[in-house]
Amino acid sequence: VTGDIVITVTATAITVVPTTYTITRNLSNCTSNNTTSSVNQGVSYSAIITPNSGYELLNVAITMGGTNVTSSVYTYQNGNAVINIPSVTGNVVITVQARAITVEPTTYTITRNLPNCTSSNTANGVNKNASYSTLISPNDGYKIDSITVTMGSTDITSSVVTDE
Repeated sequence: VTGDIVITVTATAITVVPTTYTITRNLSNCTSNNTTSSVNQGVSYSAIITPNSGYELLNVAITMGGTNVTSSVYTYQNGNAVINIPSVTGNVVITVQARAITVEPTTYTITRNLPNCTSSNTANGVNKNASYSTLISPNDGYKIDSITVTMGSTDITSSVVTDE
């Protein structure tokens, strides 16, 4: 080298556009607290799916990039589906179904169809799991030909009627 060396370089930043994945929610009778429709690759995603009033969770399925990841990202907490994905690596599809909660009555109605007969028990209802008994008597000048007893639309005559 026989003189000064000057090296001049200019550099431009490379703009990296992150890969973005979609978040699809298929929710039946429930809502999500996170309405985000996309997330960048490597970013975490979380949501709480809550059943509508009068409903309870039935099925929860979560896929990421077409792979079922439900067991590693979903927990059931206080009646809700809690989803925590630490690093999104593909399109996410969340499918949650809820069903109506069936509430059984605590009191059942007693209906009597007793033409020309009387019942010794005049109660109009009976508590769930309680016992109920009555004596059916024909009015003067009548005789009982048959008795049919149903409970919840099921004929239970043979197991509950005795001839006294």
